[in-house]
Amino acid sequence: MINTIAKTTFISALLLLSTSAFSFGLSDLTGGGEENSSSVDSYAAQDGLVKQYNKAAKNVAVAQQMFAKALGLKKVAAAADAEAEAIEAGAVVDEDSMERNKEVTDASNKAILAKLESSEELSKEAKKEFAEAFVPYFVGLVETSKISEAAADFIAGATSTINSASLMDKLSVTKKLSPGMYVAKEVPGFGVNLYDSSKTLVAFAKSQGIEVPDDVLDEVSFN
Repeated sequence: MINTIAKTTFISALLLLSTSAFSFGLSDLTGGGEENSSSVDSYAAQDGLVKQYNKAAKNVAVAQQMFAKALGLKKVAAAADAEAEAIEAGAVVDEDSMERNKEVTDASNKAILAKLESSEELSKEAKKEFAEAFVPYFVGLVETSKISEAAADFIAGATSTINSASLMDKLSVTKKLSPGMYVAKEVPGFGVNLYDSSKTLVAFAKSQGIEVPDDVLDEVSFN
């Protein structure tokens, strides 16, 4: 069973998420509803989106490293750990690096889910590792859902900014806003995949006698 320390850590992580981890808030991503899309500072909103993507992606990578380690998937654990380090080092900030991060995350996810189908009873230590992995995983999932909520407004604002640019500057502006557009367009689908996977992970945990505080899933949605 998941221990008291893990439960406390989980609750603390979500409380942190609702304050400092998303301190710039949806108003910073979308303009707060006080201005129309055409007047939103798209570059500042993009900075918020990319930072939030990094927070979500790092939490997911840490969780995948822990899940993989618990399941004996050494190569997957190493790949996930490398992603977490790359994000921490600030190396995942443009469209290409985020696409690569997404590909590694998707591959790790598939490997972990495939292993669940053939895994036997986990050791006591592996169960502890598996249980604790839900803390960063759920935090990453909630953070991702926040981006999904802001995605449509960002796309509208960025598109307006691009359309308002002069013919000479349009290509440059489009390129500058490509990281934010990538996040806004890709994260909703990415989040749905994480959400669907969480159900399988929770079901496996319960089959192993691991208690998971999964009621957080009731508060997450992706449009």
